Amino acid sequence: LPNVAPFVRKRGTSLGTQACCRRYRVLSGCSTASWAELNKKHLIIASLFNEAATMSTSILDLPTEVLDHIFDFLPFINRQHAKLVCRRWNQLLSAPRYMKATQLNLTPDFHRRWSADDLLRFASQGKLHSIRLVEASGRGDNFSQESLASIVQLLEAGCYSLEKIQLDGCTDSFLRAVFDALGKMRRMRNLIFFLGEESTELPKIPVTGPEPIGFSFVTNLDLGLTKASCLELVNSLASQLTCVSLHVRVKDLLEQFLNELHLPALHSLALYDYTPDNQGTIEPGALGDGCWRILAQLKTLRIRNNFMFCAVLTEMISHCQNIKHLTLEHCLISMQCMKQIGAFKGLKELYLISYNPWGFIRREGESLLDLPNLEHLSLSLEAKIKFENYGLTGSAR
Repeated sequence: LPNVAPFVRKRGTSLGTQACCRRYRVLSGCSTASWAELNKKHLIIASLFNEAATMSTSILDLPTEVLDHIFDFLPFINRQHAKLVCRRWNQLLSAPRYMKATQLNLTPDFHRRWSADDLLRFASQGKLHSIRLVEASGRGDNFSQESLASIVQLLEAGCYSLEKIQLDGCTDSFLRAVFDALGKMRRMRNLIFFLGEESTELPKIPVTGPEPIGFSFVTNLDLGLTKASCLELVNSLASQLTCVSLHVRVKDLLEQFLNELHLPALHSLALYDYTPDNQGTIEPGALGDGCWRILAQLKTLRIRNNFMFCAVLTEMISHCQNIKHLTLEHCLISMQCMKQIGAFKGLKELYLISYNPWGFIRREGESLLDLPNLEHLSLSLEAKIKFENYGLTGSAR
């Protein structure tokens, strides 16, 4: 076809088909005979250019089939956000094909309430978004071999729709059976692990061929930090994790996590203290540069029950210079720590549930009102708590 660049109009201008043809004829120097032969082709080309120029390029004008194809790639939470864009998207995303169960809870006796065939059909239709598997280890209520086989089939059937998987109180045999199925997940972004009392170690993450394994999609990890293998799991996912919640039961494992692991993508960290009283607190010199590097990159930090952190809480807070969301629950907060918080100019949300006397909270909390970007502030006192129950000395107060 001849060069049609000379009559391509600018955006926002109007250039008719005949004008395009006349302009092309003058610039190309075609004779009358040759022009008659190419006239039809030129007219078709010019009309196509005019039609393409007047077409809308907005994503809102895409056909329904194309939008459905795009929505299939969105995670569950993003679909909820997309429903707020306009009425048409809300209508499309409210269709039955996008409806999923928020969470399916399965216990060892689930066969009494659910049919395995119904669950498989439900999962194969892509309607299963989250699943929680609870095994009451230590009480004899464990999954049978038949139940384990059904669960593995259920996970494999929902490999393209499951985004959140939670394993509570699971035994070694259960974990070994489930881990291979978890490696086949294709949308698993949230993983929650709580080992049972009888569990010894977590299995190794399976490696399956050249395709990315299911664990490579995990960005949010909620973990009971009870075994050394739990720390190995975090380390194997370190490069991709953005949100980590640790339920700490062994102080040494937490120190190892904070000092030795490198989590470049981490922006949210939650620490929940469940350690026995005989393990004591983290000493001021126990945390090093690795911990300060993690805290410096955080946008969100949440600490609950700071008996373990009471001696180092102020130092930890001082390194959270980029923090935007800070939550301290059931904590004893020093005056110096309050001053550190008051210096965070970028802080947007602050929730403090303190063991401190109310007079201290009211007096020191007034300085927090001067934070320029603060949008949500919650200060409350944890009543009916005696400091002696936590073994705190006068200096720690």
